[in-house]
Amino acid sequence: MFLALFWFAAPSPMMAGVSLFLIGIGFALVPALQSRLMEVAPKAQLLAAAMNHLAFNLSNAIRAWTGGLAISAGLGWASTGPVGAGLAVGDLAIMSLSALLTNRSNSTEKTI
Repeated sequence: MFLALFWFAAPSPMMAGVSLFLIGIGFALVPALQSRLMEVAPKAQLLAAAMNHLAFNLSNAIRAWTGGLAISAGLGWASTGPVGAGLAVGDLAIMSLSALLTNRSNSTEKTI
């Protein structure tokens, strides 16, 4: 949501700063995610932590690449907001599908 807001906030340095601050607040969720990973992977905590960091780094690389494509296409630096928002929507769809498949497999295991 805040990534999409950046598109509108970019012309004003003050609003762009506020938008970037709000985007940064999203990183406050990282410790909660890390704790959750430690909880669901008690026998492979190091592997879970490594995969978590891998996912963040891969995400950063993909977002920088797609943002760069938008800028080089002549859409301007503010176009990175909608590009990031679109990627976030895609991420949400993948996460929802993963949760659905996990819940389905868990319910199948309980009935067997």
